[in-house]
Amino acid sequence: MVKRGTRLLEGVNVAITKIDQVSTPQPTISDKDAADLCQKVRYLIDQIETLNAKDFATQTTLASILSQLDMTLSALRDALRGANNKDLSTLEADVESIDAKVATESTLSSIDAKVATESTLSSIDSKVATETTLSSVLARLDITLSSLRDAILAEEHVYSQLVDADETSAQSITLDTKGHKMLEVYASATSPTTFTLEVSHDGSNWIPFYTSPSPETTYGGDQTLWNGYKYARLSSAAAGSSGDKVSLYLGAK
Repeated sequence: MVKRGTRLLEGVNVAITKIDQVSTPQPTISDKDAADLCQKVRYLIDQIETLNAKDFATQTTLASILSQLDMTLSALRDALRGANNKDLSTLEADVESIDAKVATESTLSSIDAKVATESTLSSIDSKVATETTLSSVLARLDITLSSLRDAILAEEHVYSQLVDADETSAQSITLDTKGHKMLEVYASATSPTTFTLEVSHDGSNWIPFYTSPSPETTYGGDQTLWNGYKYARLSSAAAGSSGDKVSLYLGAK
């Protein structure tokens, strides 16, 4: 310490032979003599040694810390908030709202009291219809509900007609017979044309019943046909010239 003090005082006309104190109080600015200057030097030496003894972070340590701070505090804040900028107070309120909806022990006990016991389930099982019983019931359902409906609600007479349509274009009408078996057919045209009568069970797949052997102006009208099909369709081919008309009629009863 004496050597360091001596170097700091080079050029100062004063001899320093002894530093009595290890820790020196900070001198005042007004001190001007050699003794006071020595006190200033001792104070500076103490401060330098104090700083040197402290465990300051090195540049390498600070760089390592900085590498761990890979996002800003505002970015961290936004990530924690999530959607709609929810803060911790909002999240706490949401959690409390969920907690309020969770069934209490009392509620669960009430539910448990209403759950069927093994004894109750066994009693129910003894009353369930067996496969044999269901098969017997099914055997009696020999028609569909829609067929039963149609049979009960069947009208006395159903029909479809087209009157004085343009004969120069092909024309057609379709009739759902509603289960009626007696079919009435009539077709007429002002110019000879070809008439076609078809029948179908499903309204999609048609079976030819009658086709004019040669162009004619009328078909049917003088007889009633027995029909086992659900649908009937009467058509006329395009014929004649402007002003010619065609009429088609189907009825069932």
